[in-house]
Amino acid sequence: MQTIDTSTSIFKKPPFTLALAEELLTSYNSPLYVYQSDILQRTIARITNAIPYPQTQFCFASVTNGNIALLQIFQACGWGLHANTPGDIYLGIKQVLP
Repeated sequence: MQTIDTSTSIFKKPPFTLALAEELLTSYNSPLYVYQSDILQRTIARITNAIPYPQTQFCFASVTNGNIALLQIFQACGWGLHANTPGDIYLGIKQVLP
């Protein structure tokens, strides 16, 4: 039987309270997605380092989430943008990634 390591930060208490979540929902509406950039950056690094083939370019599919701040995290980690639509291309050219 496989065990799950619950010591990682994804199993810890969220870094915000229910009151803050309600405040964010009031300000930004629903659905509301909250990301921890440090966890995302570590995850991106783990994926990148798990496939050490030369000349590999990882790309994030912006069709899954076009949030500029999120895409900028992927850019900072050396990832490119996989564009599926003209809107995705616009994000890449005008806003976010090379």
